[in-house]
Amino acid sequence: MVIVVVPASGQTSPSDITLEDYERFNQLKLRIRPIGTEMVRYIRASPLHQNLSETVRSKDCMIHLYEIFEGFEDKFGAITSLVGLAANMRDHEDRQLTTKVLNLHAREFLASAPLVMRIIDNRTKMSGCSQDGAVVAKSQEMKSTLKDIQMTLVPIAKRVGAKTSRHD
Repeated sequence: MVIVVVPASGQTSPSDITLEDYERFNQLKLRIRPIGTEMVRYIRASPLHQNLSETVRSKDCMIHLYEIFEGFEDKFGAITSLVGLAANMRDHEDRQLTTKVLNLHAREFLASAPLVMRIIDNRTKMSGCSQDGAVVAKSQEMKSTLKDIQMTLVPIAKRVGAKTSRHD
């Protein structure tokens, strides 16, 4: 199943984006940041296993998860900035432009989220990563965070002229 976001017909008011929306996005962004910090800390100082290959596998698994995390964290950061801009824009044309850019970023993020979830699952299952409790815990935390981002983003995406429709 793929989620496709299609622009809605009709105009929506860019002023529908509020400072409260930005605050909600910013709070979620602040909650996400420690996840990456913990992953880097694990990569740098992960426990040594009985054999070297287990230690290398464990670090390798976490590195790959971190790369996935870093990608969606960066995209969410850009969206958070756009929500802040849209909430503060006073000029109508500037608001329209900001809203259009936000709409594009929101559509791309929402469309890619299911794929990112599958990549996290596949990465965790391959190469014995599922045997490492820290890797499994971080992958679950990443998926939960991604779901929280989606839940926060969908109402904003609808307000800026994006409707979510499902295609098999």
